[in-house]
Amino acid sequence: MREQFVAMKAFIVDEKNDTIFLMRKGTKDILNSGKWEVPGGKMEFSETTTETFKREVKEESGLDIEVGSYYTTPWQWIFTKPNGVETQIIAVGKICQASSRKIDFSKQTATDDLIEGRWVTIREVLHYDLIPNFIPTMQGFVEFYFDTKGKGLSVFEAEIEPPISTSEYTGESLSKHL
Repeated sequence: MREQFVAMKAFIVDEKNDTIFLMRKGTKDILNSGKWEVPGGKMEFSETTTETFKREVKEESGLDIEVGSYYTTPWQWIFTKPNGVETQIIAVGKICQASSRKIDFSKQTATDDLIEGRWVTIREVLHYDLIPNFIPTMQGFVEFYFDTKGKGLSVFEAEIEPPISTSEYTGESLSKHL
């Protein structure tokens, strides 16, 4: 048996403090227990992408967000669940801003398994134990962030046409930002 779904991933930035919001997986996630990622989750039938971003972030972290532009082209991963179901997830990332930095886990649902949320400096984010298939996407984000800021532009307000492919970033130019 196979299943496939689309997930929205929120790159929530605080440009004033050069930080991004990360969440750490709990023990229920057998593939990525203890690993860090950005908040987000599965799109429900008939939801818009903006509705999914706002709902998932609110459920997982308690943060209210404003959803900005697409940051990257979709990325995907395939894995087999313990029950033998092959699962493909296609993820879409957008730059977002939070109305506050106050984290509240009380709205998490039974399927959420996130045990910690943290505002992390963008210079340090790649030193966190990120989900392996998420690392190239985060490397691309770090480079995009500093390139955009270096031009004196707001990351949240930047017009990205077309969305950036994370395969464009080799990691070589990241060392100047870290």
